Amino acid sequence: MAAANKLLHRDFMDQIIANIFAEIEDTFVGVLESLEIKAEIYACGFWLFYCDYTVISPPCFAYNASYNEKYDRWAPSEWEVDVDDSVYDALTPVYEKLSKLMEGKSDEEWGKLIEYQWKFYSELCYKLNSEIHNQDSPFRGWPKCNDFVIGIFEEREGEEVYKELAISSLSYEKAKELCVI
Repeated sequence: MAAANKLLHRDFMDQIIANIFAEIEDTFVGVLESLEIKAEIYACGFWLFYCDYTVISPPCFAYNASYNEKYDRWAPSEWEVDVDDSVYDALTPVYEKLSKLMEGKSDEEWGKLIEYQWKFYSELCYKLNSEIHNQDSPFRGWPKCNDFVIGIFEEREGEEVYKELAISSLSYEKAKELCVI
């Protein structure tokens, strides 16, 4: 009976977390649609994911129109807008709910949440990239280059994780074509 209750609790928690991430997606897409972008953008993306196993915060969302050096092209910390406050501010209350839900959880459970978050953002970026030219894309009002992408460019995590997240959010082919990896 205890094993069944533990499984039931885990399934319930998984569903709550999935619902919170669905809210994150809805909130993010809503903010994207409301941003007034003036310059032609070649890329936007997420970076600076933060979790200290007691609090998890929204990743930073950045975008850029120009770059001076090849290195800067995929380094959000060097972009014109390295942190869009409106995205961060909109996602913060949802992340506060997530942190509250995780109170008292083990480091292993927090680690699983971090992995889930990376997978979530990778899949979200991949989906948004596949819909970039659709009429209902949240980027429909953005002035953007023909090879515009949204991805995860988490430069703080080291080259292996950076490459893995870039590939999972863009595709290997796109990441290679754009010299992201």
